[in-house]
Amino acid sequence: LELGAGTGLVGLVAARLGAKSVLLTEISSTLPSLNQAVARNNLGSLCSVKCLDWNALNYQSPGQQQEDNIFFQRNTDQFSFDLILASDVLICRQWACAFIKVLTVISNMIHLSTTTNSSSKLPTILIGSPRDRDGVQHFLELLSSCNFHVTELQPAEFHPDFFCPDIVVFALTPNLLS
Repeated sequence: LELGAGTGLVGLVAARLGAKSVLLTEISSTLPSLNQAVARNNLGSLCSVKCLDWNALNYQSPGQQQEDNIFFQRNTDQFSFDLILASDVLICRQWACAFIKVLTVISNMIHLSTTTNSSSKLPTILIGSPRDRDGVQHFLELLSSCNFHVTELQPAEFHPDFFCPDIVVFALTPNLLS
């Protein structure tokens, strides 16, 4: 699952690197170009594109039906992802707040899924962002009161050719309550 896919680069690379299926999510206005990117890369058999408007999770915005959001289309027993990816979604404080809301919904869906399906496992959530984005520190502050364990990946955890000190990558794991 890629949250806030934008051009879809992260999800498309995941598909090319061997993911069995990838769900790319973005707001409705971006879906046509995201579908084109999937088609141009011949990844239609591995990638699907769905609308997920972070601001419409708790209410209906004009022209947006709740059913347009993937979280309202899935049964909790079908909510299973091995990996959840997000790249450059912490651009500002407002986006950080919306992203926390998305992570909270995901955590609740994961909790429901694991209680109804004992074979479900917790996904790894990876979030990458330029360090200097306004939303990064705010995200960490907000996350401290949420039900996630967060760690910052350290330089030694990256291949030397792919480490950039200007980019921060966080790994999150939902802390599920029994």
